[in-house]
Amino acid sequence: MNQLLSICIPTFSRPALLKQTLTVLIDQVNKHGIPIIISDNSEDSATEKIVKELCAIYSHLVYFRNSKNIGIDRNFINVAKIAKTEWIWFFGDDDLPLPGAVDRVLSEIKNSGDVDFFLANSKSMSSDLKKEINNNLTGFKEDTIYRDHNQALREASWYSTFIGAYIVRRETWQSVEPSLYLDTAFVHVGIMFEAMVNKEFALKIISNPLIGYRTGNASWSGSFLQIQLKLWRQAIFNLPDKYDLNSKTIAVESVVERFVTPGTLAGTRIAGYLNWMSLREYILPHFKWARKNRSSTWMILLASVVLICTPPLVLKALRKTYRRFRHGE
Repeated sequence: MNQLLSICIPTFSRPALLKQTLTVLIDQVNKHGIPIIISDNSEDSATEKIVKELCAIYSHLVYFRNSKNIGIDRNFINVAKIAKTEWIWFFGDDDLPLPGAVDRVLSEIKNSGDVDFFLANSKSMSSDLKKEINNNLTGFKEDTIYRDHNQALREASWYSTFIGAYIVRRETWQSVEPSLYLDTAFVHVGIMFEAMVNKEFALKIISNPLIGYRTGNASWSGSFLQIQLKLWRQAIFNLPDKYDLNSKTIAVESVVERFVTPGTLAGTRIAGYLNWMSLREYILPHFKWARKNRSSTWMILLASVVLICTPPLVLKALRKTYRRFRHGE
């Protein structure tokens, strides 16, 4: 068994998608003997059955099923505890490694120097993986190393939210007490950036896309507004004071402005999650906190009010017409 790298997958009730992920991963890790560790929050045995089937193909699968759903953050902590290798690559249970991804990661960590964290670029794909949406999700055109922690927070924290991109030295992961970041959905981000100021290591962005990121498939869609507008800010502002206020503010804004758009707000309205209650709980507190000289601050508030006043069926019909016109769907 490989002693350098483990691939750690926290999962919850997506057995068919996990099977796709594992099948492609096994093809790439087989020659290296890299352990794949699954920590399962599911309440049924469907995932366990699939993993046991795949154990017949690849003997280095390690499976652990939690006695109850412990949430994404604690599942992160749990799956990392099982790993015994020098490095951990956290991987999403519905994403796919692109050809050569594992070989590239092994090469990077063998020559890591003072780098303790890597973020691997990705391509965004449709939910059925048939259509490529963006062939360079980060926008980085060349590998980039950050040694200044404030600059890293400002420029890279938004992408560190993506599980499959996250490769970390296990010793460094274990060096941070995670309690400040639990129940934010971003414990991995908190650990990464707190460790960066404690140990003074470098963070490297691998610009070559290594992951196929499946869009439109988030398991936390019902909590989208809470996660993006409240919990992300909570996680970032719990970081040590060595991060300046401006860098923390920019880090929060970089996520909100990328992901809370008129389109995603319309989606939450159609799904029934954007309403007067969520306006009071998440939209208005964000507006109160956010800088008023930014157009996104006003857009989120005004778009939310307009969308709440629009019947979901009307929005659904408009979205269908737009997609047909724009994308030929």
